Amino acid sequence: MDQFNWAGVVIAAIGVISAWLAGRAAQNAAKYSARTEAETEAYNRARKMDVETIERQDEEIKELRQEVKDLRADNEALRRRVSLLEQENTHG
Repeated sequence: MDQFNWAGVVIAAIGVISAWLAGRAAQNAAKYSARTEAETEAYNRARKMDVETIERQDEEIKELRQEVKDLRADNEALRRRVSLLEQENTHG
């Protein structure tokens, strides 16, 4: 009968240790999960900011290209005007 009691104590001790180890593992998993979730949220926020920055810069580039196109047209018109004025001056 003494052997049976010792077996029960050993089994109970193994159960307690197993439960404690399982609790630690669950706690570590929860910490890892929370950290992973926080990192995922931070990445998503950073990615959103990157996308918004890229879209804004694309729009600025589009506007600048149009401005350059307009300035080239104005420059060409001014060159023609200068050429006409030079012709009038020489024939004048």
